Amino acid sequence: MEKSVLIIEDEKILSNTIKDELEDEGLVVLQAFDGEEGLKMTKEVKPDIILLDIIMPKLDGIETLKAIKADSTIKNIPVVILTVHGDLEKITNTIALGAKAYFIKDQQSPSEISAAIKNILHIS
Repeated sequence: MEKSVLIIEDEKILSNTIKDELEDEGLVVLQAFDGEEGLKMTKEVKPDIILLDIIMPKLDGIETLKAIKADSTIKNIPVVILTVHGDLEKITNTIALGAKAYFIKDQQSPSEISAAIKNILHIS
């Protein structure tokens, strides 16, 4: 069965680049461009994993992560944070809130992000 990834990222170019990489790996990719839309899609679609930006309009990534983890129907979906922040405190906070992994945008390539997602989903 195909695995699905929801990318919640307001930078459309970056989102599309990662989407192309993940689709090349055989994953089904959905996109949301703000936290509110991402939370709504998460509840409707229940993707296998979520790639979540921190700084976004409407609902930021921290609030989106808190809302996902507070909802019993979607709280077990793994969330991977993707952000420009390399701030250790922010990393610690998102992991404490339940994020599975944390990527800093300019330090990981789309192929590295794709490999990590496949690893979390146990896809070889």
